[in-house]
Amino acid sequence: MTLAAIKELVKKDEWAWNRRDVIKIALSCTHDTEWNIDGKQFLGRLEVINFLTTKWLKQFDYKLKKELLSCINNRISLEFEYEYRNEEMEWCKEAGLEQWTLNEAGLISKREIVTKASSSKAFNTSML
Repeated sequence: MTLAAIKELVKKDEWAWNRRDVIKIALSCTHDTEWNIDGKQFLGRLEVINFLTTKWLKQFDYKLKKELLSCINNRISLEFEYEYRNEEMEWCKEAGLEQWTLNEAGLISKREIVTKASSSKAFNTSML
């Protein structure tokens, strides 16, 4: 893949996550995709869909930003950060690193995510 195609892939992935489009995210992966998120494993598109659906039932006003760090052959490294409101309506922020392995068709066969920073802002909007 060209650098321009990889940048477009990252942009489309960010767009799908910000719209919480679990189907688009799942279809950007191989049917037998492997995800490892902070030590938790999800295998296949169905597990990815279930994981994201459950995640976003607890996270509101989700906003994600991704930045391409490097790409070598079929490996892509990204940095991400996102904010959301939790079930108590407190703002939370997380950041970390992500690595993708792509198959020959440009689908994500493996996604590894390590969260390196997490915080919660003590601001409860229900008190306003």
